[in-house]
Amino acid sequence: MRRLTAPCVLATLVLATGCATVHIRQIDPDARIALPADHAPHPRAQTEWWHVHADLTDVQTDEQVHLFAGFVTERTDLDSVAGLPIAPLANPYQTAYVQIVTERGGVQRGRYSFPLGSVRSASDGLDLRHGPWRIAWEEGAVIIEVGAGRQHLRLRLDPTRPTTIPGGGGPVQIVPGTRHLWYQDEGMAAQGRWSDRGQTRWVTGTAFFKHQWGRLYDPDVQGFEWFSFDLPGERSVVVVKVHSGGRTDGPGSLAFISTAGGPPRRIDAQQIDLERTARWRSPASGASWPVAWRLSSDHEVPMDLQVDALHHDQELVVFPAAFYAGPVRVRGRFDGQDVDTIGFVEHVGGWAPALRPLYRSDQPEEEPPPVLARGEVT
Repeated sequence: MRRLTAPCVLATLVLATGCATVHIRQIDPDARIALPADHAPHPRAQTEWWHVHADLTDVQTDEQVHLFAGFVTERTDLDSVAGLPIAPLANPYQTAYVQIVTERGGVQRGRYSFPLGSVRSASDGLDLRHGPWRIAWEEGAVIIEVGAGRQHLRLRLDPTRPTTIPGGGGPVQIVPGTRHLWYQDEGMAAQGRWSDRGQTRWVTGTAFFKHQWGRLYDPDVQGFEWFSFDLPGERSVVVVKVHSGGRTDGPGSLAFISTAGGPPRRIDAQQIDLERTARWRSPASGASWPVAWRLSSDHEVPMDLQVDALHHDQELVVFPAAFYAGPVRVRGRFDGQDVDTIGFVEHVGGWAPALRPLYRSDQPEEEPPPVLARGEVT
């Protein structure tokens, strides 16, 4: 077999990309979410992900099980490494990752990434599979089947209240160039099977499902910290702190309260102070991650919350990003209520995997205006 030299590989990449005709388009500012059709993949989106986290209890032993899973598609027409296009090798780049946290087993992780895992999706609707893992919408519920180490979960997640759409049905823009569509289902009723070292048990609990697509990354955004948790009275809270320009409350930071009976109530995220009260250094990567936080405000929505990771070791490395994600305990006061609940934290961009500085994803071009035929009037 003839072995390709480095110059040959580079020339092949450049030539192949020069022949590419597909261009990833920016999300139309007038686009609107339409469910259930938009549960399905969007082949013109540059980045798309489906995200689930769940807090479960073994119905016989009361043992706690926590799940975080993500299925991600990144279309690489505009991506490059050290200036060389990577579309010929990984278009789309697809990855799925899972983290299962149990009382006895600690933290178990798994991952399927292109080109190691086989990826299949339905022609319509959502039925996405990475190897043996699966996420799908069936009969009004999310079906998810994932595993890590000796742990395996097969769950059905049923909505219990209307879907939350932070953008009011339209695109959300964090910073210029990051326009995307986003919806989520909170407080879902979760039930299913948990297999642990060959023993199968029945688990029930609550879950959170999120689906986003469009253009999510920008050189001006160094990462974000995402906090979400439920409150009594079928209310849920999301606080997102965007890291930009050395600040942890950069432009695009947002917060809102979701209720069962109406649209999300926006909170001024700039009025919420974020303090990192403890850190943990990963023995695997050497990265230093926050593992405890204080969220406080004495403005529009008063709060004083202490947030602590249930396990320090919750790092996930998925090129070209790095995550710290998993269950947290949230205690304190929020909007006049006592809070003591399990929530979720996701910290993206606190540490970059090796070679990440060489990777770049350029800005997609805006959709050109339509060409009008003679006599047409807009």
